[in-house]
This record gives sequence, C-alpha cells and structure tokens, in this order.
Amino acid sequence: MRNPIIKREMQTSLRSWKLFYVVCAYVAFLLLVAYLFLETVIAQSIYGGFNPEDAMYLYALLSGIQLAFVLLAVPSLTAGSISGERERQTLDILLTTKMTPFSIVFGKLVAGIGQLLMMIVATLPVYALLYYFGGIGLWNIISITLYLMVTAVFIGSFSILFSCIYKRTMISMLVVYVLFGLLIFATAGGYLIYLAYINSEAAMQNIMAEPSVLVYCGCFAFNPGAGFFSLIGEQIGTNPILSWMGFSKAMPMLPVPTWVINVAAELLLSFGILALAARKINPLKRK
Repeated sequence: MRNPIIKREMQTSLRSWKLFYVVCAYVAFLLLVAYLFLETVIAQSIYGGFNPEDAMYLYALLSGIQLAFVLLAVPSLTAGSISGERERQTLDILLTTKMTPFSIVFGKLVAGIGQLLMMIVATLPVYALLYYFGGIGLWNIISITLYLMVTAVFIGSFSILFSCIYKRTMISMLVVYVLFGLLIFATAGGYLIYLAYINSEAAMQNIMAEPSVLVYCGCFAFNPGAGFFSLIGEQIGTNPILSWMGFSKAMPMLPVPTWVINVAAELLLSFGILALAARKINPLKRK
C-alpha cells in the first residue's frame, strides 16, 4: 500500500488476535439469529416445514442488523482518528511528513473502517444459507454488501471531520451519533408529517395526493435508512417501511430508485467532507 497510515494500521490490527475473536463473535451472532429465525418459522408452520419465501425476510433481518452495526460501530472506530493524534501530540509530526493532508484523512478513514469492512465480508457465508433456499441471488448479496460499505464511508467521513474539529474524541463521537440520529429519524418524521398534510389536503379536495420530488429527495437523499429499505424492497419485492406507513402513495415518481440517489449523494458528499477535513488540519490553510 502506498499510504503509510493504511499499511501501519492494517499490520497492527492483523498481528493481534483481537480482530480474529471479534470477527468470529460477530459471525456467530448472525448465525444464531438465523438459527432462531428458522426454528421459529418452522415451529409456527402447520406442517412443520419451511417456506422458502421466509428466507427473504431472514435476508432483510440480517441486512438490517448489519446496517445497525455499521451505524453504531463506524463512529467509535473513526471519531478518534485525528483527535487521538492530537491528544498524543503526534499530529504536528504527522503533518511534517511527505503525506498531503488529504492522504492523511483518507488513510485514517480507510484504516478506521477497514476492520468493519472485513467483518461485513466475513458474513457472506451466512448469506450463503439464504442463497441455498432460493429467492435471493448472488447479485442481491453483493449489492447489499456494497451499499453497507458506501454507508460506512459516508459515516466515517463525518467522523473524521468532527475528529478534526473537536479536540476530544468523546465529543466528536457524540456529535456524529446525534447528527446521524437526526439525519435518519428527523428526516423520516418530517416526511411523514408532510405526507399526512398533503393526504389530508387531497382528501378534502377528493383528489390523489402527489408527493413532491424535491421534498422527497431533500429528506432522503442523505438518509442511509431510506436507501437501505429502498434496496431491500427492490430485492424482496416489498418495502416494509412503506407498507407500515399505510399511505396510499408515499413516494413520488422517480427516474431511478431511491438507493441509487442515496449512493450517489453519499459518495459525493463524502469526498467533499474529506476535502474539508483535510483543509481543517492543513497548517497552511487553517484559520
């Protein structure tokens, strides 16, 4: 690897048995969830059998657990990347090397989420159980894995930025959790209020409500949960969130699926956030 930070962090983590134990524990947890799900479905079946269609719901459950794990683990792995160097008083030494500020923040991002991505890839054999039952293709498994990686990069870029802004790791980690809590739940709640309003107005006029594309994209373009459920809904044939909301028409007509918009927006913003983080630690451009 040309980036010394990535090379050093990967060598340090792979030389320890800690990563091996963590990966094994995480894979064992997902296997336990899959086993309990299958046992519950079989026990509730009249004939004591297993309906292969239930494998799609198990796929959605396991993927949801993976998304929750990414949302919780990435800030703890990356929020102390720069602030930790500052606390150890090694940031100035790192800035005197031949590495550019962008290479430093990019290396910290890859090193921080590298272990997480390794854990996500290690769970692919668990998904192989679902591939055996049918209904879930190989591309479905690859696409949800890639989406989780994009989400990890998106969250990690914000964690790196706040690690550059705040001197204490705990503060930057807390800010990231609060930010993404609002990004996921506040935007979804705001859109639900908007849907309730336009549906009530449409009911008074006896017409069909037409949600605004701008409002929808403004709420969900950067919402990892919205992109996740859009991708899962496309793969299993039903979106559980839209079904739960109970609105007759919750989404406007979009030229591409929500998850495509989400991935493009997250990647573009991630690059901009990393560039801003690099500017923050650049001694020649800091204010």
